Amino acid sequence: MKRNAERIFVFIFILLFIISLTELYPQMFYKYKIRYLNFIVYSHSPLKKGIYLILNDAETRIMRSKLYYPYLEQNIFMCNSYTEFAFLCPFERSSFACNNPISKNIILCPSDITSNKIERNGRGNSTRTLSGTISHETTHTLVRMYLGLWKYLFISRWKNEGYCDYIADESSYSYDKGMEEFCLIQNDNSPSFEYFKFRLYIKFLIEDRKLSIKRILNTNFNISTLDKNTRDFICQKNEN
Repeated sequence: MKRNAERIFVFIFILLFIISLTELYPQMFYKYKIRYLNFIVYSHSPLKKGIYLILNDAETRIMRSKLYYPYLEQNIFMCNSYTEFAFLCPFERSSFACNNPISKNIILCPSDITSNKIERNGRGNSTRTLSGTISHETTHTLVRMYLGLWKYLFISRWKNEGYCDYIADESSYSYDKGMEEFCLIQNDNSPSFEYFKFRLYIKFLIEDRKLSIKRILNTNFNISTLDKNTRDFICQKNEN
């Protein structure tokens, strides 16, 4: 009985080790890769030439960030299936992508390079641009590089996701619908709308209050006050 328990323990340990190694270093499972700008893109099949236009667009968006680092090398892994994505991103299986905080690897859901689209495995608000997703996830890397891993792990979600969508200059939520619901205080409870709202908070702080992202990241805000001030500024501006 004791030997069986030891064997089970060793088996589980080896299995967890293999899974962890795979998530940290998925390169071994990808046959193809390209280097372009700050990106190293891994895939199971040769990438279409349209990937260069997508990476150009992503880089242009990322360069808007005051945290931009020109010597960054960002690994990107393109999954062929949602099963593969769920294996590499077990805690974010309904997302468009994930960015491993340890390895800094970006894992992408199945994507269509020709149409610059990526689709998550979920209902509603399940499509956005591939270039926007890459810029969003790479911005997570920039924020983590600025804050350091430990501080990054405890950053407010609205700052982290809101700034990444602000730099990506898009959300998966319809802009017109989002603005209408935000201004009428008819908030959708979906994560997609949350990201949209967080993006508006960052937009307000940067464009109206003229705060730098570094100051935003290092300042505590009253979220209720921020929500009201953002509504007052953005919704009144739209009425005019």
